Amino acid sequence: MLPALALGAWTGILVLSAPAGGGASELAQLRVLQARGQILSLEVLSAKARRLHPGILIDARVRFESRHDSYVYELYLLDVWGQVWELEFDAMTGDWIEYEPKPP
Repeated sequence: MLPALALGAWTGILVLSAPAGGGASELAQLRVLQARGQILSLEVLSAKARRLHPGILIDARVRFESRHDSYVYELYLLDVWGQVWELEFDAMTGDWIEYEPKPP
């Protein structure tokens, strides 16, 4: 099982990072899941998120939801008014799960 992985994006440059202590192997496993078509790419879901709520992608995370036996993307967008929004998507289907503003 993979812990949440941070996939931060700033000014159009995608930065992939994983937690210390074996994180590189978890990131590699995440890439394998994407290559096999078991999860969608960050690019696909970030485009979908920006269609739902225009803004700049400032952070992204992937976590495994054991109760649903699936991966979930958490995407954080900054809108033109300075509000950060969290959008969650099923990583396999791209279905929208949750959409909420984050407190300042």
